[in-house]
Amino acid sequence: MKQSTLASLSLITETLTKNSQTDTMATTLSLKTRTRIGCWNIKMMMETTKPAHIGKERNVYHIVILGLNETRWSGSGKHCTPQGGILLYSGKPMKDKHESGVRILMSPKAHKSLTEWKPISDRIIMARFSTKLRKLVLIQCYAPTEQATTDEKDAFHETLENTLRNAKRSEITLVIGDLNAKVGADNKNFEHAMGRHGLGNMNENGKRFAELC
Repeated sequence: MKQSTLASLSLITETLTKNSQTDTMATTLSLKTRTRIGCWNIKMMMETTKPAHIGKERNVYHIVILGLNETRWSGSGKHCTPQGGILLYSGKPMKDKHESGVRILMSPKAHKSLTEWKPISDRIIMARFSTKLRKLVLIQCYAPTEQATTDEKDAFHETLENTLRNAKRSEITLVIGDLNAKVGADNKNFEHAMGRHGLGNMNENGKRFAELC
């Protein structure tokens, strides 16, 4: 697996600060303004009023790029919201049951920086943005729950790892979403990938995620 930056927004900020000491909240889209990236688990988006509500909330919190989990929309495509946002979505085939589903909702400004996007599966969607510093690869994912079968978990993590391999060394790679994982506070053998501030005990999904990191 290539060396990929599997990180949070704070790591992006830290990287950019080295190149812009005068602005500790430098954005990946512009070095002069901040970029806020978020992720929500919305538990179904079938109601006709829900996309508009989510668009309003995104504007309230000034979120430039927002990852959404468990949207349960079928197929894949691009959709414009009433608030002017652009929605990329990836779900199960039309004939299948409405389950899982992932989306990326972005502002018009972020959409101008979008150079590529791919609906990988009903659990993974990827978008690539051109920035002032270097390219940003955003991977929005929604992992199977702990109760899922081993085959389902293996298939998801294999697809996620293959998606990460397609990111270049020169790019900032940001994985966001719901991994349905508990990593716990014991980071023995995972010191390079996690700290000691997790909650509870590591479960199987948590171990898979830590090993991926």
